Amino acid sequence: RQCYSDGRFPVAAYSVSHVKGDVRLGEVTLEAGLQNVFDKDYEIDEGFPEEGRSGYANITWEFGR
Repeated sequence: RQCYSDGRFPVAAYSVSHVKGDVRLGEVTLEAGLQNVFDKDYEIDEGFPEEGRSGYANITWEFGR
């Protein structure tokens, strides 16, 4: 299946996969994730490729619980 942005240039269909996990240790929560796990090139609009694989990590500390 092909998707078209303006009818002149075909943009291939795409799908992306993300993964996220977190763990709570008392008042602290650790979170980590990976966006675009399989790092497949894709574009939503012709000529504008989307970001490849990227990751993130967060630490949240809740006071007064």
